[in-house]
Amino acid sequence: MLIKYKQLKGLPIVTESGKEIGRLEDLIIETDSQSVLNYVVKPTHLFEGLIRDSLIINRGQVIDISDKKIIVQDNFPKVAVFQKLNKIIDKKKLLSLTKNN
Repeated sequence: MLIKYKQLKGLPIVTESGKEIGRLEDLIIETDSQSVLNYVVKPTHLFEGLIRDSLIINRGQVIDISDKKIIVQDNFPKVAVFQKLNKIIDKKKLLSLTKNN
């Protein structure tokens, strides 16, 4: 299945057990391989009080992507690669990425 970024942006991110953790805000792409490395997630209801910044989910944690939702592993908070976005990409680099869009 082919899917455009416009269709992905804003999709709910849910765990295997059905808990919504947020909505897709952006993608981080590795330019050499032209591969999606991480999915940037804006937390919703359940996690908003705990985590105010955007989060990233490593592509290895993604189980399924459809035009309705993105399903991730239930253990996502326990996996080391699930971190606050500002710890992964420095803010200057992030600003330059968002200004180009």
